[in-house]
Amino acid sequence: MSVLGAVNLFSSKYGLPRQVFDLPLVLLACGLPCALVSRWRRAGGIAKVGRGEAAFYGAFGLLAVILAGRVILAGRQASPRAPGQTIAVLPFQNLGGGPADEYFSDGITEDVIVHLSRVSGLNVISRTSVMAYKKTAKNVRDIARELGATAVCEGSVRRAEDRVRVVGQLVDARTDRHIWSETYDRRMSDLLEIQSDLARTIARELRVRLSPEEEKRLARRPTESLEAYTFYIQGRERYYLYTAVDNAAAVDLFNKAIEADPGFAAAYAGLADALALGWRSYGYPESAVDEALRLSDKAVGLDPESAEGFKAMGLALESKGDELGGLNAYYKAAQLNPNYGPVAANIGTMNFSRGQYDEALVWLRRAADLQPNVSRVQANVALQYYSLGFDRQAVAWLERAIALQPQSPFPNLIYANIDLLAGRVEAARERVHVILGALPDDRSALYNAGFIELVSGDWKEAARHFGRLVEETGTRGLPYSGLAFALQKLGQKERAATILAETLEGLLSDSGIDLPGSPGRYALAQAYALSGRKEEALGSLERALAGGYHDRTAVLDPLLAGIRNEPRFRAAVKTAEARLERMRDRVRKLGLEK
Repeated sequence: MSVLGAVNLFSSKYGLPRQVFDLPLVLLACGLPCALVSRWRRAGGIAKVGRGEAAFYGAFGLLAVILAGRVILAGRQASPRAPGQTIAVLPFQNLGGGPADEYFSDGITEDVIVHLSRVSGLNVISRTSVMAYKKTAKNVRDIARELGATAVCEGSVRRAEDRVRVVGQLVDARTDRHIWSETYDRRMSDLLEIQSDLARTIARELRVRLSPEEEKRLARRPTESLEAYTFYIQGRERYYLYTAVDNAAAVDLFNKAIEADPGFAAAYAGLADALALGWRSYGYPESAVDEALRLSDKAVGLDPESAEGFKAMGLALESKGDELGGLNAYYKAAQLNPNYGPVAANIGTMNFSRGQYDEALVWLRRAADLQPNVSRVQANVALQYYSLGFDRQAVAWLERAIALQPQSPFPNLIYANIDLLAGRVEAARERVHVILGALPDDRSALYNAGFIELVSGDWKEAARHFGRLVEETGTRGLPYSGLAFALQKLGQKERAATILAETLEGLLSDSGIDLPGSPGRYALAQAYALSGRKEEALGSLERALAGGYHDRTAVLDPLLAGIRNEPRFRAAVKTAEARLERMRDRVRKLGLEK
């Protein structure tokens, strides 16, 4: 058993899948009886294996195979729970104080959402989606229809000195009938208890049975310090504004919350999130990520059921380049809170980057259910359908995303790729040019524009787009090879050769070139093919496809024309297509081909 203990400790420490522990356990459990029988036979001097003993070994061997197979299949994380009753908690109105107290009513709204999110049997629309209806003139039925909610909770908050009045009401979205309403007029120190009461009452009125564990979880107070809680909800509101200034303010407020209550797990998680985001987006030093990891570990240590803590840990690990560890932390957060929309989206996008489009689709569909009015989430669902080759479904989701945010580049660029693959070159060009008209420096649009011109044979325009992109980025990769190809066609062979040499040098020195789903090996295959080095080009392409990278526009890629007729090229593409077909089969079995 010491071996299993070591495996368990190792897998936990390094974020390895649970199967690393479970598989040896299955093999040991099934092998132990066989070993005991064998030892008994040898001790009795019986040399020959009898028919009964052989059947005994065979039965346990078969059992081991079945159980091992189930463990391996369980390596693909359980899908998010199936939709049940869906509730939207609309922003509570701030009836007291003034604009400065707005964070307070918003904080209560989110806390009610968080409490309800932990109740099994409920689907809870995310904060991101409901806050879009703050101070809206729309009626409850229209909002519910747009969000796909069957029930809506709305309310108001009035704070005066040491008293707070919270009014909550629950409405059946299908009939506009008021299911329940109640007024809580209490001391400020009872605020956290009010939020728990609201969540329990709503669950009861929606006829959702709470387990004993859920009852305990809802009754648990995250902090006994009203001062710490106030700093925390202020910090959260600033964090959600997603600007450098607001993120810095959030860091300060989370620190104050921790000073007021050093045992406040959610405050550590909030601070970890803000520091990790600061490194990714606002120029914080790399030490901020290490501190985020320490703080998220502290949050989970204080509250092992903190979905926020595991989410912050996932963000920190992902930021440090530990994709598997980050993904496992996100899965744990989703297990603790299946209604955590941002976590479902993170799991989906990380699986996409690893080339696991079917798993990504499962989670992004869940994220879209929880964030139905967020264009980027809808477009991410479309991207999975596009990557799997389900273009009809991709277009339907793209239409939703574009309706929510018509000028968003992301869904329009996916649509342009679908147009290009269908031979609608002019339609693809028009979509990309519209984006560049509004956002002339958008890198993805510049790359797509260059690629479209390569396919159409306009080398001068391709060189112009790729040239602008190369000026803006210091990395060597896909746009550099595109520029080199266009320059070759324009007769500028010496300049093209220089760019190709620099591209090869940059790609070969990239430590992340072989990360799952990385485009690095594909870019290397392009550069090698343009240099006339067929064997190396084929080897790089094989490694790219085997590593999970897949781009459907590769069938049109002029840069690979020199190797497209090679048997190894066709074999690699066939293998990749077989892998995609297995993913498509899973999507069909899950009923997601719609």
